[in-house]
Amino acid sequence: MKVEVDIIYSENTTTCKFARKCLEEFDSSLCCDIIKEGSHYLIVSPVSTFKASNCSYLRHMRNNDQAVHICSCPVRLNIYRKYRI
Repeated sequence: MKVEVDIIYSENTTTCKFARKCLEEFDSSLCCDIIKEGSHYLIVSPVSTFKASNCSYLRHMRNNDQAVHICSCPVRLNIYRKYRI
């Protein structure tokens, strides 16, 4: 699915190896299932994928004894807020 992201968000992902792939053919499974939305982040279910293990915008933490990732990717946040995917 091709998605459009506001230019300001794509410019902010200067350290992302995957931004072009996210924009050309977005696959929400690469960015995990969203548990909760915060003001500048998403709490997502952790997955074991190449992207998840190499994404500079994912941080590991525990939430109520459950392992989760915190996603602060500007592109992913913009996609989620525009399309809810």
